Amino acid sequence: MKIFDILLKILTKTGFVCRYFWHLARMGGRLKMEWFVFLEPRVLFKISPGSTVSIKKDSYIKSGAVFEATNNGRIILEEKTSIGHYACIGASRLVYLGKNTIIGQSCTLVDSAHIHDSSISLDKSGYTYGQLILEDNVTVYPKATLGSNIRIAKGTVIGAHSFVNKNIEEKNGLYVGIPAHRVKDI
Repeated sequence: MKIFDILLKILTKTGFVCRYFWHLARMGGRLKMEWFVFLEPRVLFKISPGSTVSIKKDSYIKSGAVFEATNNGRIILEEKTSIGHYACIGASRLVYLGKNTIIGQSCTLVDSAHIHDSSISLDKSGYTYGQLILEDNVTVYPKATLGSNIRIAKGTVIGAHSFVNKNIEEKNGLYVGIPAHRVKDI
C-alpha cells in the first residue's frame, strides 16, 4: 500500500473528505485552512483555477455544506465561524464572513445574480457580480437567502426563510421577511 493510500484512509476515517483535495489540485483552486477547523463528512469544495476558499481557526463546517468559488472568486471565513448542514456559499468575486458568524442549515449566500431581461433569451442575458460581506457576530437562521452586492452590519440577526437583497447598515437588529426588514433592536 502506498503512503498516499494510507494517508487517504486515515484522513477519511477522521471526517476529512480527501477526494475533494485531489479535485482541487486538479482544478488549480486553493483551499487554506488554519488549525482547529472542523469539517464534518461530505463537505464539498468546488474551487476553479485562481479562486480561493480560506477558513480561519476554530471554525466548524457541518455535513453537506457546499463552497463554490469561480472566476477568481474568494470565500473567506474568519475565526469561530459556523456553517450549518447543506448551506451553499458561492463566490465569483468575494463572500466574506466575519468573526463569530453563524450560518444556519440550508442557507444560500451568493455574490452574483442572473440578469433578467424578457427581451433577451435566458442563456444570453448574463450575470451581475458584486460582493457579499457579513461583519462580525452575524447570525443567519435556516433557509435564508442573501444576494449579491450586500453588506450586513455587525450583530445583525437574519430570520429563517428571509431574503436579503439590500444592505443592512444598522447594527444589532433582527431582520425577517421577503424582502428582509428590521422588526426590532437586539
